[in-house]
Amino acid sequence: MDGRRRHRRERSKVVLSRRPAERQLRGALRLSGIESQVLIKPHSAARLRQSSGPRLMIAPRGDRLMLRPILFGLFLVAVVPVVASGQAKGDAKAGKTKYDTNCGGCHGATGKGDGPAAAALNPKPQDHTNGKVMNGLADKYLFDIIKDGGKAVQKAAVMPAASKKLTDQDIWDMVAYIRSLADPPYKAGK
Repeated sequence: MDGRRRHRRERSKVVLSRRPAERQLRGALRLSGIESQVLIKPHSAARLRQSSGPRLMIAPRGDRLMLRPILFGLFLVAVVPVVASGQAKGDAKAGKTKYDTNCGGCHGATGKGDGPAAAALNPKPQDHTNGKVMNGLADKYLFDIIKDGGKAVQKAAVMPAASKKLTDQDIWDMVAYIRSLADPPYKAGK
């Protein structure tokens, strides 16, 4: 019975003995406001006496549950920016130069699909200024069609792949430039 009470007490609150190092730690924990989240196990008192300073140990079971939301939050803070950085973070000004060189022959200098080679192509090149169509396409889709060509995304095989000529950053720059051509303007997140 006494063992059960002690175990229940260990899981629910801070358990500290009256040793000087532990009393000092209890005061510091109380001042910092984390006293209820930290547990010094009674069987670790011998280690506390041997060490130069107090040592904290996370208790098994219940107290670990308190750490889960904190660890999940840290995971989100670390991972979400990394994943988001893979999205279209291109520079439209740099993309215009690449677009004019690599896409202008078919899509035209203004992106309307009226370039010098457009008349000979079937199907006709996409009009990048048509916001009703372009705004419905995901950035990743535009990236893939530029990088891997039309055939890779079940579109016209005449759309060449640019993966051998352009870096991924160049392609993201072109995606940003294509987004700037759309009328009505593209709004991210829609």
